[in-house]
Amino acid sequence: MDGFDYRPHVLRLTEGWQAARLDHLNELTGRQDPAVARAAVAELLQGVPELSDELHRLKKVEPGRALRAPAGSRSGTTVWSVFEDAVRGACFWYSHDGATTELTAKQVASEAFRDSKRWTPERETAFANLVGKSFTKAVKVTDVEILMRGPLRWHVGSVIADAHSTCPWIGLPAGGVELLGTVDRSDVRGVLVIENKDAFEQVCTKTEIYHRWLCVWGAGYASRPLVTFLSAFDHLPIAAWCDLDADGIGIINNLSVRLGREIYPVAMDVEWWAAGPHRRQTPSELERGRARAARLAIDGPVALRSLAAAIAPTGNGREQESQYREVLPILGHAVTKWEP
Repeated sequence: MDGFDYRPHVLRLTEGWQAARLDHLNELTGRQDPAVARAAVAELLQGVPELSDELHRLKKVEPGRALRAPAGSRSGTTVWSVFEDAVRGACFWYSHDGATTELTAKQVASEAFRDSKRWTPERETAFANLVGKSFTKAVKVTDVEILMRGPLRWHVGSVIADAHSTCPWIGLPAGGVELLGTVDRSDVRGVLVIENKDAFEQVCTKTEIYHRWLCVWGAGYASRPLVTFLSAFDHLPIAAWCDLDADGIGIINNLSVRLGREIYPVAMDVEWWAAGPHRRQTPSELERGRARAARLAIDGPVALRSLAAAIAPTGNGREQESQYREVLPILGHAVTKWEP
């Protein structure tokens, strides 16, 4: 067991991270030539006998068809950008003895995608389907440190890591916490996930919060290790305070979908977003924010759809750091109301 969450290789239509959304937008707006894109992937597949069936399916696609993954693909997706990257990753994996050599996830992404941060849940699952192994058995996923403060203790032999008494916070390996030693979370009343590190450090000074709730910072996005760590708290409420923008809503949506439960948003109201100040963004960043917010207004977390709808016309967002004066004084009351 490697400490990560093994899920069936059935691709979910979830909110991914920035790369997945930009690729999807490109497909919708026709910025890729279908014939050129399919020819490039077919050329890659030519030298990989383990994926000959994918090459056969790709060649059967009629010229002029929209850019989608070929019907029946083992990748399990219909989205071209996910299929293409999964194929690129699998071709690299097979060509570099992935079945017998320990390749890291970031190594595969850096070589195959030219971007070590490009993995998304969709790409991971499609890639795993093509290589016939769970993602964490096919590649090595480096454990990450999760920063936390609250009533949790980790016993490893004679050593005790106390997340409550350590000031200002303690960093623990997300996967290692569940693999080694024992975890005492009996006094935890709930978990509060904070998007930005500066905001996390501010919350860690609030005794009324960390005395009862475990405050967590997972590097600012819904990573696989963070999801694995949070899955152990299935009997407790999980809340999240994120930026008032499309990406902040997306983090909560991503966590909710992958954990299969409701994540309670804290201090993420339309009124506070409207009061600003709004973050300076480039035209392309605003365009991406508008597109993502429009989708989340339809199928995002119910409690945040009104905020997503308010963001959608402009793409504007407000950062957590500009909310300290309003939010920090009332944050303790805001989270404890969800305690069982």
